[in-house]
Amino acid sequence: MNKKNTFYFSHDYNTRTDEKIKNLLRTHGLLGYGVYWALIEDLYNNANAMQLHYSGISYDLRISPELAQSVINDFGLFSIDGDYFSSPSVERRLQEVEKRSEIARTKAVNRWNKYNSNATAMPQHSNGNALNKRKEIKESIKDIPTLFISTLGRNPKPSEVEETEPLIEKFGMDKIYLAYKKAGLHNFKNLPNIIKHIDKDGVFVLESEMKLNDDRFDKPIKRLN
Repeated sequence: MNKKNTFYFSHDYNTRTDEKIKNLLRTHGLLGYGVYWALIEDLYNNANAMQLHYSGISYDLRISPELAQSVINDFGLFSIDGDYFSSPSVERRLQEVEKRSEIARTKAVNRWNKYNSNATAMPQHSNGNALNKRKEIKESIKDIPTLFISTLGRNPKPSEVEETEPLIEKFGMDKIYLAYKKAGLHNFKNLPNIIKHIDKDGVFVLESEMKLNDDRFDKPIKRLN
């Protein structure tokens, strides 16, 4: 069965308590009950309208034409209109589905109109700058595995991806690439230690390069690889 093309309808768990169904069960037992649900399924697949072709129905369901005719006509479970029959319960459920679909469509349109209204109200240049910034960050974040492989020679851990994202947002991919590259060349592989050596401008700084008057470093940072 192809799940992509599978549809569902509600089957009330108390169907057998309906007086019409009880009469059906008394007369034809579970065979008649099974025929009833088979017809319901077929009606769902045919827009709730099928021809009163008893011999064809009996052939499809491997039952007698008499049983097919009785289930359709004798218990008030189906509506007859000329040469066609339908199910009031199926019609009711189809209308409920259509109503829910219409409500969903209305909500979607309202959300879109609200979004469109907010977007129009924003200053054009600010909106463009924000979109470009988000696009730039998004494109950078996608390259984090490549960043680690090309600089530190390994794939990042999930936690390291999370730690690297804000650095890229703050300093940009180019600076972080240079910082990680320099760290890798000096055999720094532990990301927390690398981050400790990145200064306020996004530059990787070795202990030998630290300025004594740099107030970012209260005390010398020891390498803890």
